Amino acid sequence: MEHTLPRLTLWLRSLMALVLMLVLVQPAHARPPAGEVIEAQGEVVRVERGGSEPITVGTNVFVGDRIKTGDQSRAIVRLRDGSQLQIGNRSELEIQRFRVQTSERESIFSLISGKVRAVVAKFQGNDRWEVRTPTLVAGVRGTDFVAVSDKNVGMIFTDEGNVAAGSPPAKETSMALGPNGYPLAPPADYSSEVHSTAGKMTESTTGHPPIAATDIADDPLLAAAHKALRASTDPTIPADWKALERLPAMLARWNLNYAHLLMERSVWRDAETTIACAMALDPDAEVQGEGWLLRGGIHARGTRDLTKAEQAYRHILTEFPQTQALEPGLFNLGMLYQDQGRTDEARGVFNDYLTRFPSGPHAKSVRFFLGQ
Repeated sequence: MEHTLPRLTLWLRSLMALVLMLVLVQPAHARPPAGEVIEAQGEVVRVERGGSEPITVGTNVFVGDRIKTGDQSRAIVRLRDGSQLQIGNRSELEIQRFRVQTSERESIFSLISGKVRAVVAKFQGNDRWEVRTPTLVAGVRGTDFVAVSDKNVGMIFTDEGNVAAGSPPAKETSMALGPNGYPLAPPADYSSEVHSTAGKMTESTTGHPPIAATDIADDPLLAAAHKALRASTDPTIPADWKALERLPAMLARWNLNYAHLLMERSVWRDAETTIACAMALDPDAEVQGEGWLLRGGIHARGTRDLTKAEQAYRHILTEFPQTQALEPGLFNLGMLYQDQGRTDEARGVFNDYLTRFPSGPHAKSVRFFLGQ
């Protein structure tokens, strides 16, 4: 009997340790799912460490899951709160947070790349519903919008409701745990908040705040891009996959066109953002050359940083001499020197201009300055 009690105590302790271990190491999927896949076309997988597994209709998805689609693939996830995520082709989306209670909802999704349309169910109570890209955060309540993350550019196209666009948190590390055991997501930066309402879009890229929302229908290029994005995220609409491949170039061209308009209106900060977005979206030399030309104009006329203006124009001469930006870049550089009283440098640039462009658009003005 003397030996029985210690043995019983040891056995009970071992049993309790085993039960505790089983509770602690239970798989994440033991928690309620965040939602269910209700549509899957083409190659749709759940990315895991060391590999991936196919996702089909009826698959449950959980907090921490990363969903990835292939070239001609789309998927729809219906969440427990009634919202839907329509994931376009060549996209990668992670469910970072999902918690729904009677009077509180927290849903945060990370769009690593690609495009997703979010149709967000209305909710009464404390609500935090966000889609985050590397450069833009969309905070919403009961709305319908398309988010895009491509080549370090984040875009929001709003179809219904109101989207508050801000910047991502400075850090996503060392997150504290909340009372339910879930990590608490660090708050986004809404200090430069922009509201995008139905029929409008906004965008940003690294180091730039979101631009003021602009009307989608005002420009044929932007309207066409929006239509292509809607089709890419909706399995019920036939998608033009070739048109989608041209989407970055289309959006880059719109950005440059819009930058010209913003500069005419002296909206320098947004012009800088749109130029940066265009240059991030399309590496084409013509796009890059025009981007540097516009940057030079912003620094020469807007910020009045003449050193940066000179650097921008000279960058065209050294890196993009075969582009259409060379002719106006040379002329602007000469005028920059002329306005600063750097006469010898101005004459040198103007003579170079006439050598390259004897019949150029600015040849007459150059000859006037040279006294010819």
